[in-house]
Amino acid sequence: DIENIKKATIQIGKVLKNKDMVILRSTVPVGTTRDIILPILEKESNLKGGEAFYLAFAPERTVQGKALEELRSLPQIIGGLNKRSLDVASSFFSNLNTTIARMSSLEAAEMVKLVNNAYRDVTFAFANELAITCDHWGIDPVNVINAANQGYPRNNIPVPSPGVGGPCLKKDPYIYIESVNDLSFKGGLSLCSRKINDYMPLFVFNKIDLFIKQNKRDQDIKIFVVGFAFKGEPETSDIRDSTTVDLVAIMKNNTAWHIFGYDPVVDKDRIGRLGIAGCSIREGFKGADCVLIMNNHRSYIDVDILGLLELVNRPALFLDAWSLFPHKEIESVKGIFYGGLGGKD
Repeated sequence: DIENIKKATIQIGKVLKNKDMVILRSTVPVGTTRDIILPILEKESNLKGGEAFYLAFAPERTVQGKALEELRSLPQIIGGLNKRSLDVASSFFSNLNTTIARMSSLEAAEMVKLVNNAYRDVTFAFANELAITCDHWGIDPVNVINAANQGYPRNNIPVPSPGVGGPCLKKDPYIYIESVNDLSFKGGLSLCSRKINDYMPLFVFNKIDLFIKQNKRDQDIKIFVVGFAFKGEPETSDIRDSTTVDLVAIMKNNTAWHIFGYDPVVDKDRIGRLGIAGCSIREGFKGADCVLIMNNHRSYIDVDILGLLELVNRPALFLDAWSLFPHKEIESVKGIFYGGLGGKD
């Protein structure tokens, strides 16, 4: 949905002057800048694009938590309506970054941003599909991935995760898919990857549900969820499109479990607005039947995990969706069952 971009473009067009430069940074379907933005600007301003004013597309590709750093370190991708537009935009961004990738067209620049995020989503989906397969065979997927990557320069497989969230990676593959909708060839890889990654919260839920049915029948169940931001590293408090939020919705819609939540960055009130109880990490562990580690914030490694596990209602499941803790160490606490996204060797 680019309605907000259209509205902003109309407002810009009304005040556009001779020799002004317009640069679109938002992630959009290929062809948007030329086919939608340009006509609006020309209509509202009565000026000719590429002559009276300049137009470029330069995607914002920074990661949350490192935006200012990456604004200067990441190459700036720039496509212009014409050579003069490209030159003016390149000159502007050279004040921030000396590495400029001058693209052949607006469309090529638009495609770069979609490629960056669609490709990442595909690689994460492969790791998550591997986790599902390894779960079937009782194999630790992280051990498999580490062995596959070790000393093998043609692989860089990421570790599995409880889904791929955030305001970019959940939508950008669909924008990429939209860019091929009018072609006779219908690309399916990105769509398949999205389905795998969207499935992961349900995959996690099924593991919790199975444990509870096998070990906790006819009891009030306390679930403690750790990690609500859509990612732990780099640190952010953003819960938009968080896979933890997806998992909580599944639990609330399908069970009567009592759900408590903690995040080192997201405040308790924000967690509370999801309809669950925000609490401290110690309060969450106390009496919990299941503890879920749902993002990879670095602070978790520093907690007294064995001491906290002594507080749970055993038998209890410790589901480490990011493989942050050694499973043998966790299971050294009597009555604790370690769960990951796959099996454990």
